[in-house]
Amino acid sequence: MERMDERWVDIQQRTFTGWVNQHLKDRILKCNDLVNDLKDGILLINLLEIISSKTIPNYNKKPKIRAQLLENCGWAMKFLKDEGIKLVAIGPEDIVDSRRKLILGLIWTIILRYHIQKGGASGSARNDLLAWVQKQIPECNVRDFTSSWNDGKAICHLVESLKNGTIELGPVDSNPVLCVDT
Repeated sequence: MERMDERWVDIQQRTFTGWVNQHLKDRILKCNDLVNDLKDGILLINLLEIISSKTIPNYNKKPKIRAQLLENCGWAMKFLKDEGIKLVAIGPEDIVDSRRKLILGLIWTIILRYHIQKGGASGSARNDLLAWVQKQIPECNVRDFTSSWNDGKAICHLVESLKNGTIELGPVDSNPVLCVDT
């Protein structure tokens, strides 16, 4: 079970890294390792500026010491708080110290707020997320967040849609159970 949890966290990290890079490319920036590349706050601040169309002033553009890293991550966290986003159990030190699951939770919160709720017609984050998934992977005919994911095909297609070359879809499409450890 622990191996499956770790594998799921790896999939989340690759998927979220792909989402982050979709936005960072607007500024010709790239995140290679979501957990370690956010620790100086620069990519996180740029991501927030891009997706919010707002500016975060006063951050250190070339942080070198831990205090500067913490300060930059603090600016990002303050920005999110000022935007009305409630962050639970994460602070600047968690980003600087590369706490993987907390960083993934932070990115998921950002995705929910800025990607799914941004201009969503339904008014429901769940419905907007479902519509986004359906748009990303129409070939999987995803109808819900339960049974549509049971065979592993949808998650494999979603990962591949966000980062081409990550998963060989031929074997998945011919036998979706191959994508999931049982």
